[in-house]
Formats: sequence, C-alpha cells, structure tokens
Amino acid sequence: ASILFSGSGDFGDSVYVEFMLTSIDDVGVFEQSNSSVSLYPNPFSNSATISVSNISYPYSLELTDLSGKRIKIWDNIKSNTFTINNDKISSGVYFLVVKNTNVIIPIKVYIN
Repeated sequence: ASILFSGSGDFGDSVYVEFMLTSIDDVGVFEQSNSSVSLYPNPFSNSATISVSNISYPYSLELTDLSGKRIKIWDNIKSNTFTINNDKISSGVYFLVVKNTNVIIPIKVYIN
C-alpha cells in the first residue's frame, strides 16, 4: 500500500472508507472482469463520450479532482453511452468514477 497523504493534527471527526484501485489507464480505457469503460476523446475541451459495456443500469458518474473533491455528479444513467460537457471546469487532471451497486471504475480524465 502507498501513503497518499501524511500529517499530524486534530481535525475533528473523520470518515474512513477503505478502497482499492486495481489499475488506471492513462488513455481513458478501463477493463475490470467483463466490465469496461472508455472515454473519448481524452483529453477533451468541450465534451467527451463515456462508453460502458457489461455494467448494469442505472449507474452514476462522479468527477473528482486529484484530492478527491467532488466536482460534478451525473446520476441515474440508463444508457451504454453518455456525453459529458465541460461546464466551465478548469483545465487539469481529474478522475471520472463510474459507480453502480456492483462496480466502481475510475478513469483518469484530462481536460484542456
């Protein structure tokens, strides 16, 4: 296991959630078991298309920055393709996480 953040201090209450990423592909394609997710184009400026296969509906998409701060959420998606638009999101590197009751799949996203 790798240490992502380290420090000391009393910051009040906290919530602990254990998770594991098996891999993140820099080109925007991720495969886990029979499930796969792709994002194209990656990087993108105005919009990108998410394509999923072998993932049960509905699923949600969550865009987070590298610190884990939630930027945007798309819920209750019931299609194997979905277009996300850049609604004034700053340029940079983000994670797009595809979630349903059975799977959590992260993809590294580059926004120009």
